Amino acid sequence: MSNKDFPVIVIGAGVSGISVGITFLALGFPVTIYTKEKPQNNPANPLFSSLYPAASIIPHTVFHPRLNEIFRASNSFFAQLHKKRFPGLSLHHHFELFGFHEPIPEYTKWMDNFEEFDASYSLSHPSHPSIQTQCGWMFNCYFADWSIYFPALLNLFLKLGGEIVTQEIKTRELTDFNAEVIINCAEIFAPQLIGEPFSPVIYKGHLLTVRDIPAPKDKLGRILSYNFTPGTEIYSSDNGLAMDVYAYPRSTDFVLGGSRLKGTLDNSGNWIPIDDISDTQIIAGETVPTQILELNRNILSESFGIELSKYPKIYSKAGYRYMGNGEESLRIDSKEVGSKTVINNFGHGGAGVTLGWGCAFEVLNLFCSLTGKPVFEQNQVLKAIPGY
Repeated sequence: MSNKDFPVIVIGAGVSGISVGITFLALGFPVTIYTKEKPQNNPANPLFSSLYPAASIIPHTVFHPRLNEIFRASNSFFAQLHKKRFPGLSLHHHFELFGFHEPIPEYTKWMDNFEEFDASYSLSHPSHPSIQTQCGWMFNCYFADWSIYFPALLNLFLKLGGEIVTQEIKTRELTDFNAEVIINCAEIFAPQLIGEPFSPVIYKGHLLTVRDIPAPKDKLGRILSYNFTPGTEIYSSDNGLAMDVYAYPRSTDFVLGGSRLKGTLDNSGNWIPIDDISDTQIIAGETVPTQILELNRNILSESFGIELSKYPKIYSKAGYRYMGNGEESLRIDSKEVGSKTVINNFGHGGAGVTLGWGCAFEVLNLFCSLTGKPVFEQNQVLKAIPGY
């Protein structure tokens, strides 16, 4: 049987579901995505995490035994998409900066132009006027300008022949699908779909968007971005969890962050905080940790001469990063639900965009092993994606 005779059903139309759908469509499988509500129709709902990514291609705040392999595959695919000039993708010269000593994470092995430095580093890097950078590293990093990248993904999915159906799917309805395998990318709703207890681990995050602000560049014309973790004595949650701030320039604005406040939801979807931050201020109607604006304000002024006070168009959002069900872990596995096999792909935390393609290839390989299909290569998927 050819691939066109194997219908693929995906539950969830966020970045994970759309990336999985494109991957299967590129190989000739017919794909239908079912979604409770199209995310772009409800931009105020914090449950739709695909509305809130920053979105750096860095595996921050995610856990999985094979994280490095998944990220490596995803980052490699982003590099190929960037060569094709896929809409919304850019390359930044990025800095990870710390006000204390921090070990180098393994993901940096796959970042181009990686360089480590410490407090004695004499060359220019983003800095705070009164908090010394004790260590850090820099590398070239891909970023997705979300207002451009996500619509381009949706358009590509439809162009390749995919179908999106707005319909909430219950567990009992899985058996009605004419498909051997169903792919569960429903994120926060995913455990309930496969009949598991609802015990979500969530980090609430805040984003500020500053309009009409120029992107900082170095002498080589490279766009610069940064993450800065000053230390718990300067910026932390009430329970002592270290927080970082970041500035990610996009085509017409800056995204400033961030926060990671641990909590969960009750059965009605109401936020139940486990951790919080007391030092807050109201920005554009949203209660936001004070240090997001203050630390970034000082760094941007000190390092780039960018005064945020000159750019009054600042908007704020708060969204949820779904970390997993009961524990913080990305989940990619299969489970028998009634007469159907369900492949799970959820719990991406703050790395749904970062790991989107890598997870899609993991799902594809698992699908092939379950159905007896031959294993495919990234290049076979890439060939179906046009240049722009």
